[in-house]
Amino acid sequence: MNWFPWFSRPRRPARPADELDAVVFERPDAAWRARDLVQGVFITGATGSGKTSGPLRALLETALVRGYGAMVFSAKPGEAGEHVRLARACGRGADVVLVDREARHRVNLCAALDNPRADVSTRAALIAGGIGTLMEVAGRGGARAGAEGDKFWKQSADRALQNIVLILLIAGLPVTPAAVMQILQSLPTSPRALTSAWFRAGACYQALQAAHAHRADHEPEYRAAKDWALLEMATLSPKTKSVVVATLTGTLDAASRGVVARIIASDTTLDLGAALRANRVVLCDFSYPEWMDTARFLYAALKHLVQLEALRRPVTPGTKPFLIVSDEYQNICSEHDFLYASMSRSCRCPLVVCTQGHESLHAVFPGDNGRSKVQTLIGNLVSKFYCLPTPTTASELCEALGRRRVFLSNASTQAGGYESPFDLLVPGPSRASGGVSETFESVLHPADLARMRTGGPGHNFTVDALLVQSGRVFGTGFCFTPWSFSQRS
Repeated sequence: MNWFPWFSRPRRPARPADELDAVVFERPDAAWRARDLVQGVFITGATGSGKTSGPLRALLETALVRGYGAMVFSAKPGEAGEHVRLARACGRGADVVLVDREARHRVNLCAALDNPRADVSTRAALIAGGIGTLMEVAGRGGARAGAEGDKFWKQSADRALQNIVLILLIAGLPVTPAAVMQILQSLPTSPRALTSAWFRAGACYQALQAAHAHRADHEPEYRAAKDWALLEMATLSPKTKSVVVATLTGTLDAASRGVVARIIASDTTLDLGAALRANRVVLCDFSYPEWMDTARFLYAALKHLVQLEALRRPVTPGTKPFLIVSDEYQNICSEHDFLYASMSRSCRCPLVVCTQGHESLHAVFPGDNGRSKVQTLIGNLVSKFYCLPTPTTASELCEALGRRRVFLSNASTQAGGYESPFDLLVPGPSRASGGVSETFESVLHPADLARMRTGGPGHNFTVDALLVQSGRVFGTGFCFTPWSFSQRS
């Protein structure tokens, strides 16, 4: 039996009254609409399964044809160029915004995180929270990647970051990664250092002096930040202080130099809010093999900023979706994505993420709560396309789909036996038995998924996927249905 007989091709249907009623993928017995898209999409499959050239490319092509906006984080070398050509082929060449090493399009990270209408403590928390998300992603590239960090050090680093940002805001000084690092490195090392010429010439003392002159409207916040810098940090043990400083400086240093500093720590030439409203196609060209940690850092920053802008945008029935598309998603996923995925439906800006399997995310979120975090994230992305899965992902998927009751019947017969010559005249009695048993078996088995086509000439350029969508019953009688995609344009 062929489970994957249908192809899904991009189409341009008649415009509906509500943009969410638009058909994205369609086949004779089912339709997948924009209403399903905005609830989030999780695409997974083993290396070579065709997940990128199959469902991900088909989804992006349909989005471009329909005039949707997108921010796409390219994972492989040359992928951004392919996306540019695809956008032009779909008539969207004028909407393309290319963020690359030339740094023509820039977004000031701290300015974008700030909310001038809020009180100074909230502003500090917003900026520190955004930088903290970058710390979370950047911390996975070191020797301790894959280990669960000590919450004490994380909380201490977050508190230090928030107090430093608070000092800069009260002082009326620009908040930049370089300014934060200068204050961090000039904090007093002991109570005796408070009177030293070195401390008084440093950035920390100068910022505190400026904050003191502007403290009138922020007296409680100023006192709290000053006490942290002059009392707590001055008396903190050298070992504890060095760990807190080292935790912060790694991220701040990365944001203060090179192409990262030019794109997220200088001026702003790319208004993400305007890009959302105009449904621009923002293509980020920093492939992971070429740029490594730089790509992860930049992508994490831009993803966080566009998520914040998305949650603020007004929505009407005619508002088109704006996609946040990430291949090799395990490189830039963060705990903030859990919150965003749960609210993105209301702003029509879904996450569309692609990764090799559940294992890739388990490695990102280790520890006792890691599995719960991964299940929460995947659960918030309602539509899931499983291409040829890894063994672990296949087992977890089949287990999650549940079991069904199956009745098994058995029967046996036995002709009359031959035990003596008289049985030739009068055969012995025949015997027959039968029975019915009840058992529960998995709705789907990993072996069923192992037969999926992975594209290329050997499979007539066809990629098979299993669409799993909670809350919906397909023609299969379950919440899943096979779906096929063509790799041909």
